[in-house]
Amino acid sequence: MQKGIPTITHRILVLIRSEIENKSNAAILGKLIDSMQNENTQDELIYSIKQISPVYSEMLGASISIEDNRTLTPKQEKIYTYIMEYALGLIYDQIMKTQYEYAYDIVDCIHAFPEIFIKADKKTMKRYWKIYIEPIRKKWDGRLFDEVRQYFGRP
Repeated sequence: MQKGIPTITHRILVLIRSEIENKSNAAILGKLIDSMQNENTQDELIYSIKQISPVYSEMLGASISIEDNRTLTPKQEKIYTYIMEYALGLIYDQIMKTQYEYAYDIVDCIHAFPEIFIKADKKTMKRYWKIYIEPIRKKWDGRLFDEVRQYFGRP
């Protein structure tokens, strides 16, 4: 996976958060999840999103730096993909149920994760959990993100 994928994921989540009730969000999330599972390149992902929303694809492709194109280690890729597929699946499910406030809160707690993950260490991951994930768990469901909690240094 190219590091540009986390950057694009971050941008997609920001766009979704800004228009949580946009009808194309579920389709875009589906393309993002498929792209991660199929290990598509960032260009393939942008192209597939362009088919759904040309406006979104223009915003996603702008200014991907050379640094963003470095590759993740296999271990980083596995962890990143697992966490993001889990979170994107939660968002997708809530959007499909028209539970937009819940979907918004999940997007809000995870949208910064792709950018932070690239540079994160264990201490940063623990802080991320405490600052972003715990408040959502308290508000909605105390078991939210349990499947991925070990990657945040939580037992």
